[in-house]
Amino acid sequence: MKDKIINVDFTRPDDRFLDKARAARDAEDLPRALQLYRSVVEKSPDGWDAGVEYAALLWQCGCWRSSLRECYRLLCWHPQQEKLYGLIYRNLLALDMTDNARYAYERYMMHLYKNPEDGLHLGEENPPIPDKPTRKRYARLLERATRQMEKGNSDKANRLLMHASTGAFPRHDTLRTILEVHLLDQMGMGEEAAAIVDGMVQNRELDASQALALTTLMQRLRGAAYEGNLLIYAADVAEGMTEVYDTVCHCLLQKQPRLADSMLADILEASPYRLDALYDHALIKLHLNDINAAARLINLCWQLDPGDGDVDYLYRLITEARKEKLAAKDLLRLPLLPYGSPASPGRAVALMNYRRMPDVLLPKQTLAEVMGYMPQCRFLDCLQVMDPKLMLRYVRIAKKQEPAGEEAILRMFLLFCEPAPEILDMITARLSALGVEGEVAALQGGRLTTLHITPTEPEAKPEA
Repeated sequence: MKDKIINVDFTRPDDRFLDKARAARDAEDLPRALQLYRSVVEKSPDGWDAGVEYAALLWQCGCWRSSLRECYRLLCWHPQQEKLYGLIYRNLLALDMTDNARYAYERYMMHLYKNPEDGLHLGEENPPIPDKPTRKRYARLLERATRQMEKGNSDKANRLLMHASTGAFPRHDTLRTILEVHLLDQMGMGEEAAAIVDGMVQNRELDASQALALTTLMQRLRGAAYEGNLLIYAADVAEGMTEVYDTVCHCLLQKQPRLADSMLADILEASPYRLDALYDHALIKLHLNDINAAARLINLCWQLDPGDGDVDYLYRLITEARKEKLAAKDLLRLPLLPYGSPASPGRAVALMNYRRMPDVLLPKQTLAEVMGYMPQCRFLDCLQVMDPKLMLRYVRIAKKQEPAGEEAILRMFLLFCEPAPEILDMITARLSALGVEGEVAALQGGRLTTLHITPTEPEAKPEA
């Protein structure tokens, strides 16, 4: 009698891994919980339960960009799960993408209206709500006033701003006040303009980015010392990702890394796992010539989200530098920018890799490489800056995938980049041939929106 041989795949995660991840999350061991969730998602990138819980945990930790990527990726695999928009709009708000957040919030509210029991429960007492959009007429008035100021027509700009201050429009608006400050300076009333800025700083009406934008004007009106005061004010009030990025860049430009170090330490005291603050803190430690502290911080970043291209790039760079016993000043010769920069060295390196793949590998192997979880994360980041010709080749390669996989890849192209018109037509035609019907989420002009897809009717067979 032959022995029965039982084949067991120990690499395939089962419900026990997901249960361990949930237990670590409940115990607030967030780095371990993220690692366990990621081990499940890596084996089944299209899995729903683990995917949405992983995206929610990334959002909770402050990994907003990665959480948004996970939400979009899941939405491509599960387009019918519109409750994902509830998490998408929260991430977009954290990333200061208000217009897109407003659109996603409206989609989520519409989903709740149709399915009251199918919402996201994230344990918030007061869920965030995007601000109401400003009236188009009011926004156009401010744009016209700005153009008139650029042309030197102070009188026309003054009349437009006075009209924008009437009762039909917002009574208090920081942007309008800043335009009035620049107009006063242009009309030769610098002292009055400086006094208004003083009042706004004392009342803490300016956010960090607005304060930094006024430094050039105030340096001319009040001297270099006041520019330092505005920088300290910006470091004190910086909260959002854009504000932190602007402040860190300005501190490095003014050779004040210790001020940025203090600001980031305060932010991390309140949110210990906020990814952008951890990454920038590691970068600042390099500027302070403390490569060991930078290594500890970037190691934590990598534990939280190794799928982020910028994190992976800096992690490998610092790890290799410590092995070679290099100093921090040697690393600073490379183009290392704060987190959230549009010019990402990690994305550039990944893009070079994906540019070679269609030439080196067979189409089927190339697609398998792209659809693996970690390569997929890099690939999705690269889509934002991918050359149209290279994008066209990957759209053609996607036809080698099974229908469900091909549809997901094509949806990813629509959500993560803005294809050229000819590529967009090819994608929509292919989705139509796959039987997709109705609204498909897409980016157009930087705005989150939907495209309407009509399925292609099958060709009529000739009569016998």
